[in-house]
Amino acid sequence: KENGQVLWADLLDALGKETSSALRGRADSHSEALAFCWLTAGDVTDVVVAGAHLLPPRPLIELCSMITSTGVRTWLLYDIETCDERELAEQSLGLRTLSLDEFVIAFFTIVVGLPVVLGIGGDMFKRWLKHKEKMAEALNHETAEKAAQYAAHTERLEQRVRVLERIVTDKGLEVSDEIERLRDPARPAQLH
Repeated sequence: KENGQVLWADLLDALGKETSSALRGRADSHSEALAFCWLTAGDVTDVVVAGAHLLPPRPLIELCSMITSTGVRTWLLYDIETCDERELAEQSLGLRTLSLDEFVIAFFTIVVGLPVVLGIGGDMFKRWLKHKEKMAEALNHETAEKAAQYAAHTERLEQRVRVLERIVTDKGLEVSDEIERLRDPARPAQLH
């Protein structure tokens, strides 16, 4: 159990999480739970275990199982000298040894390929966002033009209504006299 306690506390140290000496003495389930939480909540994509050949098989299996369950890739670096128990642990976990070429390809895919893809994707998103902003500006301009046209049309209608109101209220009697005069052409015009 002591190896497991130190292993989980070392993992927390490697993740940059502060561990006290009191944590190293607690039950390994507490340290394991903390490490699991930090791996799950953090932006960790890969965990490299240097000197994996120095770990006993049981803690190595527990470590790899816990890390894999969080969706983080585990890289075990160890010397060629392995014991039968280690090979058995690697087989039960389905681990395989990467050649140098495979490791270099995986490393450059993560270090170079991922940032390039994210950069291109970010640029595409910025362009799409700029296009959407231009479309919104065009729509706002068109709406403002229509609002101005409606306001001008409403103003013209209000002027016509005012003229009609003035005709009806101011000259109501004169208009009715003129209408009657037009109906009866024999009737002479009266002067006011």
